[in-house]
Amino acid sequence: MHSKVRQQPAVYYKGNMDTREIAQKLWEPAKALQQNGLAYHDYVDNLTWLLFLKIAPAIDMIEELPATLNWRILLTTPTAQQLAYYQHILITLRQSTHPSIAALFSQARTQLKTVQQLKQLLETLTVLDDIVIDDLGEIYGEFLDLYALNDQEHLVPPRSLVDTLVILTQPQLGELIHDPAADTAGFLVAADQYVQITSDCDVFEDDCIPDITPAMPQAMLLGIEQDLARQRLAIMHCLLHEIDDTPHLPVQWGNSLLMERHALPSVDVVLSSLVFITEQRHEATQQTQTLALLRHSYHALKPKGRAAIIVPDAVLHATGHAQKVRKELLDNFVVHTVLRLPQGIFYPHQIPAHVLFFYRGEQPTERTQNVWFYDMRSQSTGFGRHLRLKRQHLMGFETAFGEDNYGTSPRQGEGKKSRWHSYSRQWLTQKNDSLDLAYLHEQETNSYEGQESIWTFLESAVAELEDLRDLLGG
Repeated sequence: MHSKVRQQPAVYYKGNMDTREIAQKLWEPAKALQQNGLAYHDYVDNLTWLLFLKIAPAIDMIEELPATLNWRILLTTPTAQQLAYYQHILITLRQSTHPSIAALFSQARTQLKTVQQLKQLLETLTVLDDIVIDDLGEIYGEFLDLYALNDQEHLVPPRSLVDTLVILTQPQLGELIHDPAADTAGFLVAADQYVQITSDCDVFEDDCIPDITPAMPQAMLLGIEQDLARQRLAIMHCLLHEIDDTPHLPVQWGNSLLMERHALPSVDVVLSSLVFITEQRHEATQQTQTLALLRHSYHALKPKGRAAIIVPDAVLHATGHAQKVRKELLDNFVVHTVLRLPQGIFYPHQIPAHVLFFYRGEQPTERTQNVWFYDMRSQSTGFGRHLRLKRQHLMGFETAFGEDNYGTSPRQGEGKKSRWHSYSRQWLTQKNDSLDLAYLHEQETNSYEGQESIWTFLESAVAELEDLRDLLGG
């Protein structure tokens, strides 16, 4: 069963900190520096560039750097010249001929205003001094999670959900895995890790202890990200997970919708989140882009190619162009499962979403017959800053889905008022091909709001106690 996938044990370092606590240490200065005018994205960029310089020898990149530009020289440069020297490093590495370094430092220019800010970042990175290089990928992934949690400008699905979608689609060695909106490469990194583990031993065996080494076979990845800053973070994320940049970068800068169809190969697996932040006045334009990316995704599939894609609710019930796209998908591909996600997983943004699971049939006549729906939203706990979606919350769905990655495992519904049952293609036609079915009675009270209000009260109480402590002199 899927629940037998082995979880990596916690690794502890200084002061018994685990990888998540180390990531928290890396993030802590961001808030103070933001108050001094350094935006979160500038903090993340600079920490990423400095991290690369620090670990370049450990990841066999030191020979790709000019001899006069490295971490050791940066640390020993006199304070008065240190910020200027750092800026010189960034400008020089923009011109690197190494594809990953060129992408990582593309248009790099620091927004640090004082050498004291630079020294604070250098000091922050000392928490990594005793870290095993193999654990840096996990730490950086946790760091990106904290960035997403505090950032107001982009949406990243929880890693627990990403892991579940990867496990259910089961990418295989030699398959080409595509994300048309790759962001910081969360899906691609998870897919690569899954391929490495399952290529070494049976991931569903309790006694499977994978021996992952750099020499192990890797997934073939093709990510596209139109935001240059996001692509930069994706490249670092891949580097730290030892994902190769040949024959091409795992995440390329560009717009999937503007690339010529013949320039992108057909793919075996599509894993992506097509949920984006948009202003209300631009909602129609954003929905058009989301629908276009969905069409791009299913047309990119090879025969027997499969997909798991997160989409906003509106895409699944809107009329007009959205309905035409749904009809094309249902009539020409096999949509077998829809997961209705709980509220709050994209906190702080409350954008409701579903996951579509589908594949392209071996024959053109193979198309949707029945669609199974699993409702995690109705009459259930919502999530937010303090209550995060975890893998354990998804186990009920994983069990219902079954072990076959095309959704053909034996399935049994639990009645019309249950979380899990199917609808025929004919029935969906009568409902304007809607795939957003709130078939459980919604509770009048929202448990998510209730839980968040409790946390807000507790945070306020803690703040008052801290103020009282300061007033009393510690």
